[in-house]
Amino acid sequence: MTEEPKRITETLERLADQYRRGILTSEEYAEAKRAVIGIDKPKDGGTIDLRPPALRVPTQQYRPDRDRQVTVRLIGGVVAIMAVVGMLLWLNKGSPIGSTSTQTAGATTSSTSFRTSPTTEPQSSQSEAIGMRTFDGSHFSLHYPIEWSVQLAEGNDDPAAPERQTTRISAGAAAERAIRVDFSPGACPSGAQECAARAHDQLAGNSRYAEEVAYYPFELELGGSTYDAVYWEYLSAHPDSGVMLHSVNVHFVDGADGFALLTRVPESEYESWAPTLDRVRSSLRVK
Repeated sequence: MTEEPKRITETLERLADQYRRGILTSEEYAEAKRAVIGIDKPKDGGTIDLRPPALRVPTQQYRPDRDRQVTVRLIGGVVAIMAVVGMLLWLNKGSPIGSTSTQTAGATTSSTSFRTSPTTEPQSSQSEAIGMRTFDGSHFSLHYPIEWSVQLAEGNDDPAAPERQTTRISAGAAAERAIRVDFSPGACPSGAQECAARAHDQLAGNSRYAEEVAYYPFELELGGSTYDAVYWEYLSAHPDSGVMLHSVNVHFVDGADGFALLTRVPESEYESWAPTLDRVRSSLRVK
């Protein structure tokens, strides 16, 4: 398989996985698949199958208050349907930044879908072993791992964009494991795609940009509110250490105000950190 068809196939597989996990609706899946393929009709005159893939457990439909669906593993080339684990959520109650109290292992919000309908039943995800603290800023709040620390709180680290307010949270000075939130008042009057495209074009032209995993518009649901948003997932090299990083950057708008929520960890650690970073993204609340 040549490089381009292989990349398209891998991207379609990721879209299918995101649909099964509840990140994409069937309509969003079809739109994203059409964008990946880049055509409306195949050369043979037929039609493109835009139907979403079957859920891994047909009798169990996704519900917003569910954190995870079922995991299917391929064992010895034979598809074996593993046990269904219902991962229910605790109401996420964090403590203000600087407080000595922390969230318990059972406290969380819905992760993979960015929806935030909590339940009172405990969740069995390994990510629940990581305690969370709350950053409570002027324009937003969100939860982050208790072992991480706030490096910059609603400050500015780019003289070229003096109006932008940046919050950086990371595990250590190297910031290979990091959360970044950029708030740009009035910067996105035409919507999230306008601001996301600017950031995308800037980074995509950099030699550190290694691979684009996914890039598509969607509707982001946070705390009962819906926002115009763009999901961008990619691999890039750390500017200092050269370590390959796996980043998810969600751009969304509140009116004309732009937000960019970036989470990143080394590519080698992404699978283990993914549930925790889902919790981080789902916890964000606009003020």
